[in-house]
Amino acid sequence: MSAVDVAIYSKLAGDATLGALLSANDAVFPFLAPEDTALPYVVYAFRDPHQDHYVFAGRAYETYHYLVKGVTGPTPDPASAQAIGARIDVLLTGALTTVTGYTVMRCQREGKVDYPEKADTGDIYWHNGGLFVIEVDPT
Repeated sequence: MSAVDVAIYSKLAGDATLGALLSANDAVFPFLAPEDTALPYVVYAFRDPHQDHYVFAGRAYETYHYLVKGVTGPTPDPASAQAIGARIDVLLTGALTTVTGYTVMRCQREGKVDYPEKADTGDIYWHNGGLFVIEVDPT
């Protein structure tokens, strides 16, 4: 995992309020949750390759784009997914302050994620969270 991945995981898995909304305090996973993981949980993943920004001859800062969302179900009610998404927003927007080896310049939500997914069984699973941009300065 990258330093940014570790920072996101630490911030989310270390929060008791978010943990109380999930199936376990550390039900936070990069990319995909393991098969048979109890719902609800959080997944986060790169949306795009990170971008290096240069000034003169050196790297000035790096930009990372992440999808971070809670997944709940099966239920026709999106309320628990919305609560998880809201907590993710509180934890990351302007609050991700520590990334090992970097100075955090910015972490903010640039878009909302909120949609249902209907399984082959007819069950409905809800996804709620956001698209986040994280800019860091290598130190």
